[in-house]
Order: sequence, then C-alpha cells, then structure tokens
Amino acid sequence: MEGMMIINKGELCFIKDEFFRKINDPFLKCNYETTKRPHYYIFQDQKTKLYWMVPCSSKVEKFEKIIREKRMRGKPVDGIEIVKIRQKKTVLLFQDMFPIRESYIEGVYIRQGQRVGISNPELIQRLDEKAEKAIKLLRHGVKFTKTQPDVNRIERFLIAEETRIKEEAIIKNIKVCGFEPTVSLVKNVLELQELSGKKCSLKDIAVLSKYKDVTQESVRTVLGRIAEECRNQEMSKNYERDQI
Repeated sequence: MEGMMIINKGELCFIKDEFFRKINDPFLKCNYETTKRPHYYIFQDQKTKLYWMVPCSSKVEKFEKIIREKRMRGKPVDGIEIVKIRQKKTVLLFQDMFPIRESYIEGVYIRQGQRVGISNPELIQRLDEKAEKAIKLLRHGVKFTKTQPDVNRIERFLIAEETRIKEEAIIKNIKVCGFEPTVSLVKNVLELQELSGKKCSLKDIAVLSKYKDVTQESVRTVLGRIAEECRNQEMSKNYERDQI
C-alpha cells in the first residue's frame, strides 16, 4: 500500500489486525470480532511521517452521558467529540487516538461507492486543532483516561520499525552496488536519503563510502561533492580515452 493509497483528511479508514497484534497495547480500540472498527484520519505528522487516527464508536448514548456527567463536575471533555457522518451521529474518541504507519492502514471506508468521512472544511479544521492539542498533551504524559493507549511507546516502536526497514533496504542496495555495508556507510546513506528524499545511486554510495559522518555537513555540500567527484571521474575517463 505504501506510496499508492490516497487518504484525504477527514475520511474514515480501516486498520489491519496485524497492527494491533504487533503493538499489543491492551487499551487500543481494536477491531471487532466480525468486522473492522472505522478510524477517523486526522493528518500525517510531517516530522515522523506517521498517520494519526482517532477510533470511532457508535455508542452515542453512552458517551453523551459521559460528557454530561463530566460537565456537571466541571471536568474537560476534550477527549470526546460527537459529529455527524452520513447524517448519523458518530463518536470520535480523541482520548484514544494513536499514530500508525501507512503500511498498517487497510483502506478507506467506502459505502455505496462513496468514501465515508467528514467533508465540512471548517469542522475538519476544528478537529485538527483539537487533535494537535491532544497530541501535545499526550506527548507530555497527560492522561485523559486510565484506559488510554501508550501513544509515546507506540510512536517509538513505529519509528524504530521504519528505520529498521529502511536500513535493511539500504544494506541490500549497498551489497548490490558491490560495497561492504559497514555501520558508517549504512548510516551515511540513510542520512542522505532522508535529507534528499531520494534513493542513493551507485555513484552516491561510492562517494559516501569515503565519508565518516555526513550529518556534520549539509546535504547540499555532500551532494555537491558527489557531483564534483562524478565529474572528475568522467573527465579522467575522457582523458584516458584521448591518450589511447
């Protein structure tokens, strides 16, 4: 699915069972036994590249009662939002939101040929702001409920998993290019790919194999040196041909 599925903000999605098995958090709102639970897609974190999802619930009366009781006690109700989706009330559980990698998203919720979600841009914006506030609080260890998932642990797990997958692909690429995948070379290739946003070529790897740590220089400097070295190599080849 990676790089292929288009998910728009405000749409409902389904999460693969594999995600819940791997994360193994007892407080995640998992899929039901016979069907999958819809999740509201908020946005993609531009720093971690993880997607943030909010579990949906159809138990409207239960959560309306919780909201009333909290307000009567002067308690905040930021963790719960009741909205209308396809003319039907749906509970969005911001208190149970969590990050996820794209590969664990099974697909967009489609009903009667239509993608299901919120289309009102003002409501989407308000929910975005609510989510951003909630994420900041969650990252600072704030507890909305005693039974909310450990989003900080989930985030660390997913980032580490993504890094491991990238490193495995880089090691394979380095070997294909005929180089030894040393720790420093793998690190340099990973750093350059993260900075440049593209896969390193054979020429890139050849130059990077001479570096100790590309993080000490800007990507522009490193790319400039790669280009310069490639030009020098090409000039050297042309000179050798001219001498024959």
